[in-house]
Amino acid sequence: MSLPLTTQGAAIDSDCSLEQAYFHQLLHLLPTPVVVARLGDGQLLCANDHFRQLLGLGTQSLIALQFEHLIEPTVWPILQQAVRQHHCLLNYELKLHSFNGQALWGILSLQLLLQADSTADPLFIGVVQETTCARRLEQALQHHFPSQAIAQHLPVLFYQFPAESGRHYWVSGEVEALTGEYRANHEPQALMALELLAWVHPDDRLKTQRLHQQALAEHSNYCVDYRIMTTHNEIKWVQDQGHVVYQDDNRPILQGIWLDVTAYKWAEQESRLLHQLMQAISNAPNFDAAMGLVLEQVCQIAGWDFGEVWVPDGDCTTLELAPIWHRRHELPQLEAFRQASLAFRFEWGVGLPGRVWQTRQSQWFPDASTEPLFVRAALAQTYGLKAGFGVPILADDDVVAVLVFFMRWEQLRDPQLLRLVATLASELGQSLQRKQQAQAAHEMEQALQESQRQLKSLIDALPGMFFRAENQPGWPLSYLSEGCADLTGYAVEEFLNTPHQFYDHLIHPSDRDRVQTAIRAALSQRTPYVVEYRIRTKTGIRKWVWEKGHGVYGDNQNEETQATQIEGFITDITERKATEEALAAAEDKYRSIFENALEGIFQTTPDGRYLDANPALARIYGYDSPADLMVNLTDIQHQLYVDEAQRQVFQTLMQEQGVVVGFEAQVYRRDRSIIWITESAHAVTDETGDVLYYEGLVMDITNQKQAEAELHQRAFYDPLTHLPNRALFARRLAQALQRSQTEVDYEFVVLFLDLDRFKVVNDSLGHLVGDQLLVAIARRLETCLRTPDLVARIGGDEFTILLDNISDLTIAQQVAQRIETALQEPFTLGEHEIFSSTSIGMVWSKPGEGEQSANSCTLYANPEDLLRDADTALYAAKARGKGCYQLFDPTMHQGALQQFNQETELHRALEANELTVQYQPIYQLQTSQLYGFEAQLYWQHVQQGCLATADFLTLADETHLSIPIYRWFLTQICQDLQAWSSFPESLKIHFRCFSSQVLQTNWIDDLSQTCQHTGVNPQCFRLEVMDGFWRQEQHCLNQQLQTLTEQQLQLCIHDFGLGMASFQALHQQPISALRLKENLVELLDTNTNQRDILRIMTVLAHHLKMETLATGVTTALQSDYLQQLGCQYAQGNWFSPPLSLAVAQALVLDSGI
Repeated sequence: MSLPLTTQGAAIDSDCSLEQAYFHQLLHLLPTPVVVARLGDGQLLCANDHFRQLLGLGTQSLIALQFEHLIEPTVWPILQQAVRQHHCLLNYELKLHSFNGQALWGILSLQLLLQADSTADPLFIGVVQETTCARRLEQALQHHFPSQAIAQHLPVLFYQFPAESGRHYWVSGEVEALTGEYRANHEPQALMALELLAWVHPDDRLKTQRLHQQALAEHSNYCVDYRIMTTHNEIKWVQDQGHVVYQDDNRPILQGIWLDVTAYKWAEQESRLLHQLMQAISNAPNFDAAMGLVLEQVCQIAGWDFGEVWVPDGDCTTLELAPIWHRRHELPQLEAFRQASLAFRFEWGVGLPGRVWQTRQSQWFPDASTEPLFVRAALAQTYGLKAGFGVPILADDDVVAVLVFFMRWEQLRDPQLLRLVATLASELGQSLQRKQQAQAAHEMEQALQESQRQLKSLIDALPGMFFRAENQPGWPLSYLSEGCADLTGYAVEEFLNTPHQFYDHLIHPSDRDRVQTAIRAALSQRTPYVVEYRIRTKTGIRKWVWEKGHGVYGDNQNEETQATQIEGFITDITERKATEEALAAAEDKYRSIFENALEGIFQTTPDGRYLDANPALARIYGYDSPADLMVNLTDIQHQLYVDEAQRQVFQTLMQEQGVVVGFEAQVYRRDRSIIWITESAHAVTDETGDVLYYEGLVMDITNQKQAEAELHQRAFYDPLTHLPNRALFARRLAQALQRSQTEVDYEFVVLFLDLDRFKVVNDSLGHLVGDQLLVAIARRLETCLRTPDLVARIGGDEFTILLDNISDLTIAQQVAQRIETALQEPFTLGEHEIFSSTSIGMVWSKPGEGEQSANSCTLYANPEDLLRDADTALYAAKARGKGCYQLFDPTMHQGALQQFNQETELHRALEANELTVQYQPIYQLQTSQLYGFEAQLYWQHVQQGCLATADFLTLADETHLSIPIYRWFLTQICQDLQAWSSFPESLKIHFRCFSSQVLQTNWIDDLSQTCQHTGVNPQCFRLEVMDGFWRQEQHCLNQQLQTLTEQQLQLCIHDFGLGMASFQALHQQPISALRLKENLVELLDTNTNQRDILRIMTVLAHHLKMETLATGVTTALQSDYLQQLGCQYAQGNWFSPPLSLAVAQALVLDSGI
């Protein structure tokens, strides 16, 4: 630190810095003598006016004056050593040499000053408090206490203190100036009785009293400083010096003086406080800590009880209490006052803080508790606070905070204290400003460093390298970013430490001249350059790079000035080049696809003009070329579309969705022929979203549409009659059913038709005539229906009709009658005239009213249920005699359901062993001897009991169970005979062969294999066959008859007389017996005609050398008649019921055969 010398107290060298100027200004504001000097040689550098006046320097220059000239020569080395060792020296009393010849005494305090330059000669600051008067008084007291007359004229207060009274007396006249007690108010005698301790500050009173008592007790001298309170509540500092003296009666008393050292104390405190706080403020971590330090020091040194800080809020509209505060004593009312103040906000000019904020000057309230302008007066009264003052802290001419202090006593305005606190507040503001400036500079430096770091990081992170090269031959590189390693494979050092042409060698030889020429041309024209070229990296990889650069011309921008450097950026574009090559190849490929595609490709304007088209589109629309299409087809909506509205639909979809996929429409080709197309397109827009054009594909789907139509025809129409088939009828029926469930008044009727005796036509006239008949019936059915009705062929000779929207069932009945009448008319098919009829089942969608409701169905859930019930009604119609119609009744469904259940039970009968075989004896009528047995099949039904074969044989045939049942029947008979080891060979076993079995070509083989497997002789059997046996193909019948003859198996015609086929077969071999029909036998008792018929049959059998067997004989009369007619054998309940195997065996044993 270098301080300029001054010749005037307020003069400052013009070359001083702002900091030095501020120091000089602060130095001259101090109310006590202050000097600054070098510690090494004692050279005086700066002194304030008080120091000059004390030592008689006047305005003379300090040049050539040393500190040792002002003191005793032997003392200077002591002072130097103390400051160097301890950095300070406090309250050292010494003799001073005044330049005006006066002898002075003073108390000297020295403080070493810190400097930025540690090598410079250190400086110190010195503060002097003159004690010449005190020295003289002390010397006078040591000789004799002065007389009262002399004491009245000395600037001190003399006192005596008798030990026994405990009160001071003999007070000098200085009491008025020092304490405010006026002599006019007190006689000397009264004045002598004043209690001096009452003026002592309450905080110092006990200490002072103890000091005086100790001096009396120990007979010692004393010298101490403490505070007093004047009658105006002003605090002053006094120095109390005294000693013990003895009166004539040897009583000890204290004699002493009060010397007013207020100015010295304040100067000392201000100097120490200023020095400490300046250093503390500089070292404070932040502004809040610095303000807290100021609060604490002011309260401690000045004796104020409470300090707080008010700061502007975020909007700078009010002041709010900061968290920084200090209290000198641990008094609970101070904490309570602080907490209550948190609720206050002070606007500009309101309250003590607001007035300081407004005036930007200090404010003092001697008694805040009674001050109207003090908003918190009630709080001050409550918590015992009196005097208060506030000081602003300014930074950049703005109030950044207000310091507020309080004490518990009234206090008049203290300019010296205000000046001290204002000085500290100013230092705080300057410190804040310096810190803000330093922080701003630091932040700017950090921002600059961060910006440089980010720039470097960005440069290094970019996929390429920045460079700077000198504009010299070979362009030597002076800077490269770290990206060069990734780009070239070489490190930065390898470039910078190699010959100038090193980078040029990396450039592909074919590109080198072109690159250099481009760069030179750009430099000569003072324009940037951009070049693309190839390089070879350190590892031999070839890369494409893109380089952009410009010349650096320095400060001289003259056009003749050449560039001194080149700066630029190089990046890898290998992938881009590969993409461009791929794109070019793709464009070529796309053009090839565009030209050779089978689909039509187009671009059109939204208003319907072609912008581009490929050859395929021209071919689809019948034009010679794309150019021919675009010239002649200029209005797509009106020239191309068959239905012009379809174009509008297409455009609407494009506007709403921006894309259309699979849009099908019919269009005109150039020759006005019509084709089907499917079109897919999307809208191409600009950056603002406006449509530029449409582009897409067109495919000719005419063949596909024709195929779809054919498939639809095949899927939903009968190929023979061209009527709707079962699938289409089921769809329409489902629609009608759904409509009936949502519309209360909607009803419909379903008719199910089956042609009567159609199989006869097919079998007799052939399938071709049968197909012709079906077509003719289909046409005739169509004439019987109304317009909304639907007729369908669902298979074979079955037709269904949907009578739509029927309001009355009589309408459906009328249609059924028309159909029956129409089909009764003969059909002429070629040379054939064919008569036909049909049976009809009817189902109504909803129940009717009155009598019809009993014959109507409930609501249906699906079409299958409707067709099921119509089919059930159809079978009921056939049962009535064919050629009629029948309305479905729910009881029909119950019967069908019962039949279904019986079918299920019959399936389980085989698995559950519910089938049994019983044997009914057959007797010879003439001799009454046992002839044999008929094996009869029974079903032991769980619920219905024992069922004969006739009860379930038809059901077995319909469910295809007759063959497995017959095989079980045959196997069981053979197993029974196998178990019957003593079965007589003379006995015959009759059993009935099922019609479905004998129509199988291998049924005789099955019989032979079963007999062979069980060891039964098949010649003991007589096989009874029905009329259907003779209806099979003639060659099959002849083959079976021959096989039976060869194996010596005999047949018996079952229920002879029932059909014509059995009469035609009588001459066939090997028929050996006829079983007479049971209903012919049961009428013998009452019907003479039946007797004649039986007689004829018996005669016929005898003539053909065949035996006759009667069935169902239940009375003796029937037995006698049969015997008279010549019938050889008979069976029935008259003789014996069917027997189990064991009973039959016992019967044979009993007969003795």
